[in-house]
Amino acid sequence: MATIQKEIEIERSRESVWDAIRDVGRIHKRLVPGFVVDCKLEGDWREVTFANGFVARELIVDVDDKTFRHSWSAHSERLTHHNASAQVFAEGDNRCRVVWIADVMPNEAAPTMAGMIEQGLNAMKQYLESESKTKPTRETADSPKEICRLFQQYMREGDLDSVLTLYDPDAVFLDEAGETKQGAELKTVLAPLAAERSSFAYQVKQIVQADDLALMHTNWQVGSQPGPQYAIEVARRQPDGTWRWLIGDPFTVGKLTASRKASGS
Repeated sequence: MATIQKEIEIERSRESVWDAIRDVGRIHKRLVPGFVVDCKLEGDWREVTFANGFVARELIVDVDDKTFRHSWSAHSERLTHHNASAQVFAEGDNRCRVVWIADVMPNEAAPTMAGMIEQGLNAMKQYLESESKTKPTRETADSPKEICRLFQQYMREGDLDSVLTLYDPDAVFLDEAGETKQGAELKTVLAPLAAERSSFAYQVKQIVQADDLALMHTNWQVGSQPGPQYAIEVARRQPDGTWRWLIGDPFTVGKLTASRKASGS
């Protein structure tokens, strides 16, 4: 069995590259157009047609949002065994590294497979970086308070990618169920709100800043839902001087207040 490992750096955030990789049925449109010319997804299987005419039937083994890792297994007449994975590692706010590993048999197939992996990574880099350049530059928060205004604006516009730029790469978020969300999980929480172009109202009550960290106390409400809720958040100043949310807890204080009122204490 031959093992192939190749990697490439891409001038895009880990989250944006992962978002394209995890869309396993649309890689011919969102990830490697030109290298892959067609992709049909049926259940856990996809049929991938490459530009060189090679067709592979691939089993989707896993899409792991916590580790930013996608694994699959290809079945074709040329291969008796194939397992592969692509994993995304952050190399900064707007740079990441994609590592593609494949185990193949027979060994004679390794040179051809290595060449295809290299072509795929180059196609990925070219497309994703060119896509980034065609998108207009969005505002960034020059103060903790500005994060709230931009969050309102980007949510109202349904611009999920810009919403995510307001969160630190290491951001941790406590959802309504009290579960910690981070990385790609954060996108899963925010995506429905952006899709609905939700209207948020914010009232910043207090900001306590110490060097590059700021503790924020905020009243917030979304649409016509009951409110306002009370959020406690921590923002962190980035190396470029902009601010992003690092820790978010928008529900706990409201729950405790409601519980005390219910018990009469």
